[in-house]
Amino acid sequence: MEEGSKAISKLRSFAKELSRSLEEPIGSMNVLGEMKSTAIAPPFVVSSKRDSGERSPARTLMDYYRMIREERDDGKTLEETSGKSRAEIENEIQDALDSEIESEYNFLGYRFLYELECFLRDIIQERVVDVNQDNIGNFVPKNILQQCLLRKETEESSTYTRGEYRWIDYADFNDLKTILEKGKNRRRFEDILNEEQFKCVVSKLHELDPIRKKIAHSRSLTKDEFNRLSMYSEDIGRLLGESS
Repeated sequence: MEEGSKAISKLRSFAKELSRSLEEPIGSMNVLGEMKSTAIAPPFVVSSKRDSGERSPARTLMDYYRMIREERDDGKTLEETSGKSRAEIENEIQDALDSEIESEYNFLGYRFLYELECFLRDIIQERVVDVNQDNIGNFVPKNILQQCLLRKETEESSTYTRGEYRWIDYADFNDLKTILEKGKNRRRFEDILNEEQFKCVVSKLHELDPIRKKIAHSRSLTKDEFNRLSMYSEDIGRLLGESS
C-alpha cells in the first residue's frame, strides 16, 4: 500500500480507537500508537468545505491527536479539555469515518508531485544542463530556456521574493517532460535506462499530467488518481534513481 494511503488508514484507525475511549481520562487513552511517526498532511491543511467554514475531517482528527498528546497529564477527559460535548465529538469522529477524506489526497498528492518535480530538475541539471553548458540550446528548446530565464529574472527583481535558484528550477512539469523528450537527450540516460524504460518514464509523466492539473487547480483527486500518482512517482524515482 502506498505511503499516503497508509497514513490515511492510520488516521481512520485512530478515529475508531478514539471513539471507543471517550469515557476515559486522556492520560488513560491508548490511542497514540496508531499515529506514531505518521505525517498525515502538511500543516497548511484547510477545509474542503471552504464556504461553510468547516474544518476537514483529517484536520479535526489531528487536532484531537495533538490535544491528547499534549494534555495527557491533567486527568481530564477529552470532553473537558476540548469544551465539546461527547455527542459533538462523536459526530465529528463519525463524519471523519464516513468521509473519503478526498481533500487530503490533494495535499498528499502535492507532496508527491513536488518531490517528483524536484527530482526531475536535479537529474536534468546533472545529465543534460551541466554537461552541455556551451551549447545548451541544442538540448533545451529555446522557448523553454527563454521562459525560465525570464521567470528567474522577474522573481529576482521583485522586492517581494528572494532566493537564488538555477534556471531549471523555473521549469514546470510540462517543460521537464519536453526537455527529456527533446532530440537525443535519451542518450544522456543510456547508462541507467534502456529505450523501453525511457519510453516508460516519459509515458508515465504524460499520464500524470491530468492529475497534476487537478491538484494545481484545486479539484479533488479520487483515491485511484492519488494511488496512480503515488505509484508512478515511485516507479519513476526507482528507474531514474539508479543514477544517483
